[in-house]
Amino acid sequence: MAYTLNVAKSVGRNWNDTGETYHHYFRIETDLLDYNARNGKTLTDLVEEMQATYPSPAYNVTLTKTVVTSQNIIIGIDNENVETAIAEWKGEAK
Repeated sequence: MAYTLNVAKSVGRNWNDTGETYHHYFRIETDLLDYNARNGKTLTDLVEEMQATYPSPAYNVTLTKTVVTSQNIIIGIDNENVETAIAEWKGEAK
């Protein structure tokens, strides 16, 4: 699991003057566990530090979590042997 801290800089009001328009300024990508182990800080500490350094509304600090999953798939089998191949893949073959 990875976390991305995005910092965007205000470039003025949006088209209908209801808020700010932000453009990407920089990002920090980190693994929460590695960050804790190296610096003795939490991810919350990092977010708070960035919000203090880059205050709103001149900047917008956001945090996103990236979760990656994977799945094995069966490629290159003919239709007659699908059930056998699936059973072998699951370890249920006789």
